[in-house]
Amino acid sequence: MNQEKIGNFIRVMRNEKKMTQQELAEKIGVTDRAISKWENGRGTPDITLLIPLSKELGINVLELLNGEKIEDQNNAVIGLIERTNKKIRAWKRFAYILLNVILFVLIIISVFGYIIPHVYENSSSKGITKLQSDSMKPKFKAGDGIVYDKIDITLVKKDDLVVYYYMDSYGILANTKAMHRVIDITKDENGNTSLVTKGDNNTVIDEVNVTQKNYLGVYSHKALPVTNMFLRYDSSYIAPIYMPFIVLVILIISYMDFIQIKKKYFNN
Repeated sequence: MNQEKIGNFIRVMRNEKKMTQQELAEKIGVTDRAISKWENGRGTPDITLLIPLSKELGINVLELLNGEKIEDQNNAVIGLIERTNKKIRAWKRFAYILLNVILFVLIIISVFGYIIPHVYENSSSKGITKLQSDSMKPKFKAGDGIVYDKIDITLVKKDDLVVYYYMDSYGILANTKAMHRVIDITKDENGNTSLVTKGDNNTVIDEVNVTQKNYLGVYSHKALPVTNMFLRYDSSYIAPIYMPFIVLVILIISYMDFIQIKKKYFNN
C-alpha cells in the first residue's frame, strides 16, 4: 500500500464531505492527530477502522486501500492481490536467504569450531591449543591458536618450540598448556630426555624442565583464523554441549531447503 496516496485520498474525500479532521476523528473514535498522521502519509488506519472510515468518507474499503476511486472493481481486487502476493514473495525470499546465511554460519561453526579441533585433539599425530600468555612474543601472542605434532620427545631438537602441560616444582600437572623454545636437551642417568625451555619474551629459563610426563608435542603451524575464533582457554574447542542444538538447527534448515527445492523443481 502507498501510504502517501492513501493519506491524500482520505484528505480529498474528507474535504468533499466538508468535515474537519476533528469531526472525522470523533465519528470513528480516534484522535485528530491520528487523522493528520494518515493524511500526511506517516501511517495508515488500523484494519479495524477501515470499514467505519470508508463509510464516513462515502467510499468502499477497496477504494480506501487503493487510494483512489475505482470504476473496475474486479481489476482493482486482482491488482491488490497481486501487489500483496508480490510483497509476500519478497519477504519469503528474504527469509529463505536469511535462513541459508544462518545455515552457512552454523556449518562454519560446526566444522571449524568443533569438528576440526575435535579431530586434532583425538588424533594420534596432531593437537591444538590456544596460548594463554605473551611469553613467546613477538612471533606469538596470547590468544593465538597453534597446532602441534605429537612426535616422540627423543626426536625433539634444540630450538624447537614444544607444547607441554604446566608442571610445578613438585611435579603436579596443571590442566593448562604452554609453548616455549627448547634451549638445551639433557638426559638423566636412565637416559630419559629432559628439555630445558624458555619463552622468547622471558628473561629467565623455565624453572621446571619438560619431560615425558608433561610433554605434548612440537609446534607445527598456527591455527586457521576461523578455527582460532572458537578455541577456548579452558577447553580445546567450543563446548560439545552446544553441538546437539547446532546440529538440530542445521537439520531443520536443510530440510526446509529440501522442501523448497522439491516444490520448485520436482512438483508439477
